[in-house]
Amino acid sequence: MAATPFAAAIDAVQRPLRFAAEDGFARVERIRNLEGSVAGAARRAASLAIPPDARLILEKIARRFASPLEAEARISAVREALELLDPLGDPSWAEQVLSRPVGRLPGWVDCRWRRSKAKMD
Repeated sequence: MAATPFAAAIDAVQRPLRFAAEDGFARVERIRNLEGSVAGAARRAASLAIPPDARLILEKIARRFASPLEAEARISAVREALELLDPLGDPSWAEQVLSRPVGRLPGWVDCRWRRSKAKMD
């Protein structure tokens, strides 16, 4: 079981991709609705409160799997998605993101500015 909602969401995207990649992509063409499964899981993961860089990766994967893919394109998309997701599943990535200064988080500076302005009024 995943430790966080984000880890569970990443796992939900990776599972069908790993299954498709097993045994040298032997069954990639026979998996029904691979694109729909991956795109849906990626969209759900992107809807979480996550860092923008992770959201961009998940949105890119969702777009790539938005429509049915033929054999070679499907294999290429699976490879690319697994490569993009690999760092997000690494616990050190989460530690790195959590170590970022709060001021670098989107919306934080704007929020502080509005609060300080409200105190002045």
